[in-house]
Amino acid sequence: NVSAGAKSVIARAYYGASASVNSAAVNFTVAGPIVARLSTQGTNLLLSWTGGGGNYQVQVATNLVGAVWQNCGTAGSNTNMTLIRSNKMSFYRVMQQ
Repeated sequence: NVSAGAKSVIARAYYGASASVNSAAVNFTVAGPIVARLSTQGTNLLLSWTGGGGNYQVQVATNLVGAVWQNCGTAGSNTNMTLIRSNKMSFYRVMQQ
């Protein structure tokens, strides 16, 4: 439940009676959540999402047990992608690049 934004962490080692030393800081960014919605668009599917920012990658898997994710395409900075409907069960995910 960390808020979105730039963060940094350090490790602190204690030794002796009262001495300590810090590691170098490691900087990273926590992105906000991406909320996706799947709807029909004619004979195809429309995957749209909100949240995050930057460039997005859309992936598909046909099974969530031991999922093998395959790229559907790069959406870039768009927040939707039209997908070809197939006859098999599919699971989609949107990842921020």
